[in-house]
Amino acid sequence: MSHEADFRLVFENVCQPVPAHRCKPHRVRTRPVLGIVCNMSHTSPPLPWKKGQQEHYATVVVEVEVCRVNDTGHVFSTHHVQGQEYQEILMTWPSGGQEQVAFALLTEACRREAVLDFLVQMSNDPDWLKNLQDLPEEEREEKFKAMGESLTKMVQNIANGIAESCVREAYDAMVR
Repeated sequence: MSHEADFRLVFENVCQPVPAHRCKPHRVRTRPVLGIVCNMSHTSPPLPWKKGQQEHYATVVVEVEVCRVNDTGHVFSTHHVQGQEYQEILMTWPSGGQEQVAFALLTEACRREAVLDFLVQMSNDPDWLKNLQDLPEEEREEKFKAMGESLTKMVQNIANGIAESCVREAYDAMVR
């Protein structure tokens, strides 16, 4: 199997929300962020989620386009709601779904970076994941906390580099 296939397999298996029946309870974050309550209890509705409005939840599809310039390697992105049905659902959410979509995209970006960190660790030490699994739960939780702190710093560094540009783009979009 190629490295690309390895990555795809690992990423597809790791980057999905964890079904409630496979999770251990842990502290729930309920501090408002962006004006919404962020409940990171990992107790999502059972997968696979059905798209559209359901009895107990609604799922919308937001498409992200990623563009990489061949000769420079610079990356650009854009996103949009994929279809009128999903736009109508979002309009029933507080703030028209703006905060929820922003939170979801940021969460997915952090998940992707966390998976990338795991893949880097595993490429440097093929036994890294097994060693992590073999740690006593308390030590593994300490590792997770340290990795989370490292991820926070990395995301902060990225945000510092792109924040002003993002604000200018938001302004430009508003005054068009």
